[in-house]
Amino acid sequence: IDGTDAAIAITADKMALSGGTIGSAAGDSITLKSATASNAVSLGVAGDATASTLELSAAELNTITGGLTVGSTVSTGAITVGGALTTTTPTSLTLVNNTGGIAVSNAVNTGAAALTLTANGGGAAAGAITGNGAITAGSLTANAATGITLGGASTVQTVSLTNTTSGNISYTGSAVGGANTLTVSGSNTGTAAGGSFTVAETTGGLTIG
Repeated sequence: IDGTDAAIAITADKMALSGGTIGSAAGDSITLKSATASNAVSLGVAGDATASTLELSAAELNTITGGLTVGSTVSTGAITVGGALTTTTPTSLTLVNNTGGIAVSNAVNTGAAALTLTANGGGAAAGAITGNGAITAGSLTANAATGITLGGASTVQTVSLTNTTSGNISYTGSAVGGANTLTVSGSNTGTAAGGSFTVAETTGGLTIG
């Protein structure tokens, strides 16, 4: 399937992506989402046995060339990285939902591609981003409504963290390496926010922008 620098949307409650390619260029924009509202998404796992869950393995995501979005701002439920997830062909990876939050429970590696996590799609007033999975990416952007807590030994050097409603931001355990610098920007705002914003870099420099 070739979008010729255009949008491609695939909507189904179960998907088996193999034996071909979706998209062919960096300008292609591909979205994978469930047909049923509030269904969950599980990434980095093989098989399609879990009810009410769209399960996608790394191999399936690597059939895609172009900017990849998994989920929807209006209908997707909880997103979990349940198994180690390494993508090589998507030129960017965005995980987005409207309810249930995003759990980075295992390692995510997008290489040089940007990773975006949005747990408050559509302006939702709830949705947290949590997990201790190590993240490797060209950059990381995390948007949540009720807190961000990421504690893996991540190596991303450019990070943006934004929380809009309530809860705290905590990005700890980062390990960019002694010769590198972690640069973090973002905010914790909103009518019920006023929470803390904590960043810890264990092996390199740290810049707050």
